[in-house]
Amino acid sequence: MERLGATSSAGCRKRGSNTSSKKSRTISKGDLRKIEARLLRLASHSRIAGATLAAITLLNIFGMRPSELIGLRTASLPDGSIELNIRCSKITNGRGLGEFRKVRAVGLTDNEKALILSWPVYLASTAGQDEAKFLRNLKACLRRAAETALGARPSYPSFYTFRHQAIADMKSVGRNPEQIAAAMGHGSSRTATTHYARKSTGRGSTRLSPDPALVARVRATATTYSSSLQGNKRTGPTTA
Repeated sequence: MERLGATSSAGCRKRGSNTSSKKSRTISKGDLRKIEARLLRLASHSRIAGATLAAITLLNIFGMRPSELIGLRTASLPDGSIELNIRCSKITNGRGLGEFRKVRAVGLTDNEKALILSWPVYLASTAGQDEAKFLRNLKACLRRAAETALGARPSYPSFYTFRHQAIADMKSVGRNPEQIAAAMGHGSSRTATTHYARKSTGRGSTRLSPDPALVARVRATATTYSSSLQGNKRTGPTTA
């Protein structure tokens, strides 16, 4: 501590260079439409733009981790909904709900269904290629499309923006922490409550329907405002 205190800060950066500060945690419906329109124009002569459009459609609706796009299985159900079988990331040390989770989305447009069901075709075309490089190319394509469609801004949406937004959307329509956790693959209900976007940034709608069997397996560890007042056992509510 003495050595640190004696060290001069001359020449040090005033701000960090971490790129996360340049990524937005929310995306409005209007901004999403502008980016989608840009990617749609590019898709006629760019396969990577078409794949990026399919990817952000999935991420926007289902809120999965970007890495979970790889190995994803899609199914169109008789009732018109789409069900995903997602190979979960971050399942070590009991943090997740298992290797796979199923999540259903209802009320999708025909265009959204077509884009979601086209994703396995894009995945198949990358067989034998570097999957991490494929995702990096998609992320770079999104960044270029966002910069063109949205103009100069201090931050732009990334693939992970959609996960934050999907969780905020579920909060904004009153989904309980266990339902959110099951949809996102969290083993504990506290994770999304504590570490993700606030209810106030939600867009007021969600089409996600998590598997009830997974909801029942979530560890209910989130603290709600009402429970924090009972017996004054906690100092205050956890941000929802």
